[in-house]
Amino acid sequence: CNTSTITLATGGLANIINDFLINSSNVLSWQSGYTKDTVPPYRGSLYMPVLEHDIPNTYCTRNHEVQTGSFFVDHEFGKLVTVSFYRGLAYGPKAAYAPNTTAYSSAMGQQAIGWGMGSAGESNYQFDDSCPYYKNPGGDQNTFPPGAVDELNAALLEMGNAWISQTMITDSSHEGTNRTDFYYGSVNSSVTDLVASLSWETRDYLLLDKTNSVLIYIKGEFSASKSAPDPAPGAATLTVTLCIETPWGSASQALYSLSYTYGTMLPENDEIAPGKYAIPSPQIRAIFTPKYREQGSFFGAAYITKAEVANGATPACLINFALSLETYSFIGTDETDGVVHFIPCNLLEMLYAFVFSRRYGCD
Repeated sequence: CNTSTITLATGGLANIINDFLINSSNVLSWQSGYTKDTVPPYRGSLYMPVLEHDIPNTYCTRNHEVQTGSFFVDHEFGKLVTVSFYRGLAYGPKAAYAPNTTAYSSAMGQQAIGWGMGSAGESNYQFDDSCPYYKNPGGDQNTFPPGAVDELNAALLEMGNAWISQTMITDSSHEGTNRTDFYYGSVNSSVTDLVASLSWETRDYLLLDKTNSVLIYIKGEFSASKSAPDPAPGAATLTVTLCIETPWGSASQALYSLSYTYGTMLPENDEIAPGKYAIPSPQIRAIFTPKYREQGSFFGAAYITKAEVANGATPACLINFALSLETYSFIGTDETDGVVHFIPCNLLEMLYAFVFSRRYGCD
């Protein structure tokens, strides 16, 4: 049978059952070698052995279904679309556990003496045979000088209080009883648990100057999770960020953020066998259509090129423009208002596949 060890406390430990106050040339000390300032904080045992055991009344057969998916569309400057999801469904009978909090009730309030549980809980502190000679060469109790008896009593009381301040750590294994009743078990006849997670990220290039490695793009990030039993909703967060990357530095600006809940997260819409359903493979559309390819056509950016830097110019990148994110309905609209209008296609496609569509973009 396997045995584990539980740490009950961490710190110094000393189980001194008897300690004697010793007089040596009118200097008082303790036989144990401890002083009132060095007495460890604990006595008993800092560890408890626990035998591996089965919790009774918990056997049952439970059903588990797990689905995972991971997709991406790559590009030399970074992934355009990345998707990852997990859906774990467990249903049927489920074991439940309740801690046994009364196992030691009968021992509470009892004096910790003798053998077994609490065996190190009793200590004796007394004078050694040398103490009658403390500042009293003849050893006659009737000839103690004034104050010597008080000093001896004070030393005994001081050390006694130090030992009493220890915390006693004990358990039933000290009396040969290795507990197996830490938990009570039961089985619930029907419990459904759904754990699900979904994350995706998109990148849509507003400017991609390959020659000078200057990138301006819209990054969409989405994450959702559900860990509570049904019918608790899943929680989701969407963020949209403008990102700027150059060989000499980078910057970002938050554009949008939204948190909301899912009524049904990662629904199973495909019947793959009679009575068996699965998450459809999502339709992933990755579109690579940078609006601008160099600074000459983009009035919102001016920067020193790599060639100019190689010839001694100081690197600089100036970005200043008003941005409006659009949907596909903007196609064909006149752009003469001084605003940079941009359709983040990959972001829209993923929103459709995993937020607006009920069939992962396949409908």
